[in-house]
Amino acid sequence: MKTTININLKNITNDIFYPLYKNTSRYLVLYGGAGSGKSYFSVEKNLIRILKEEGHRILIVRKVARTLRRSCFQLFLDYISRWNIESLFVANKSDMTIKYCNGNMVYFAGIDDPEKMKSIEGITSVWVEEASELSLNDFNEIDRRVRGETKHYKQIILSFNPISALNWACTRFLEGTPKNTTVLKTTYLDNRFIDSEYKEILEAYTGNARMVYTLGNPGKLEHAVFSNWDIVDEFPDTDKDIYGLDFGYIHPNALVRVYLDEKDLYWDEVIYKRKQTIPDLIEDMEAEKIQKKLIYADNEKPEAIEEIKQAGFYNILPCKKGKGSVEEGIQFIQGLKLHITKRSTNLIKEAQSYQRKVDKDGNVLEAVEKSNDDGMDAGRYGVFTHYYNPEGSPSVRWI
Repeated sequence: MKTTININLKNITNDIFYPLYKNTSRYLVLYGGAGSGKSYFSVEKNLIRILKEEGHRILIVRKVARTLRRSCFQLFLDYISRWNIESLFVANKSDMTIKYCNGNMVYFAGIDDPEKMKSIEGITSVWVEEASELSLNDFNEIDRRVRGETKHYKQIILSFNPISALNWACTRFLEGTPKNTTVLKTTYLDNRFIDSEYKEILEAYTGNARMVYTLGNPGKLEHAVFSNWDIVDEFPDTDKDIYGLDFGYIHPNALVRVYLDEKDLYWDEVIYKRKQTIPDLIEDMEAEKIQKKLIYADNEKPEAIEEIKQAGFYNILPCKKGKGSVEEGIQFIQGLKLHITKRSTNLIKEAQSYQRKVDKDGNVLEAVEKSNDDGMDAGRYGVFTHYYNPEGSPSVRWI
């Protein structure tokens, strides 16, 4: 029996994206600021193709598989539910696959899971979310996988914030448009569905964060706060880890795992969620099984700290703050080698856009741009409160 699905694309799609439903370019490049709806449209277009066309094996890619589960995979499931078509799909949450009743398949894989990437054959189209996180070699490997005769056009959608003008995604696709490529820049102003609170956050950004996330232009980090950092595969195997917690709601709650080994400082993004209540945050913290860990939380939210403590996190303490503590904490971290785990995608973005203020005369100031820095603050709370000692050596305490 034939099923009729009625979806009014005009009602659900931002006007700037609507013409792209018919776009057949091999490379569809969606770049620009945060909150513009790039990811939502990428899901919408792929789902429409799955519903209308046959013979698809669509691959959805990010650098780290873990980030796919809570972003792209969940977004697909949300849309399938919102469109009331759950009965037509089978989702395997453990393998992160979605199968449509006509046999079309959607696979979700991280570059950090090469065995799964290799096992997916016959790819007909790809969506690369946060494409700037990948290396050029990563992208070239994906590009080579999309080949051969297919019933319908093959397309690779790339969506990203142009975090750096030097990133391969910017140099390859924004410095002159390559053959068989469509490029679209969007910002939050193109998204009629954006909530007013998030819009206010974006409009308050300054410096490089404003350049990238508000205006959607390639970033130029000329006055970086941290140049002493790199990306590592894993967090060390240690029981001496602690946590820093920055509270938010419109801004995200950010929980960062911290460990200092002599001069090597490690940060790992554990929680980074917007519009999350304290009970929801507690639920996520319980899932991480860190009830016995030291947690240094933003001391401006004593009521939130107390609520978390009453939930069984008895070692949560207010962080150490005070006049000059931001700069002191930054200076201490600058004297270390900072290693951020590759799964910490939001922390990495923040580190890439974290810079000092510049006055009207072009002078670089000691003060930092306080905008896109929630994870930076969380990590610094843990480091400054637990390890920093103005006399010199780290002051470590365990309770």
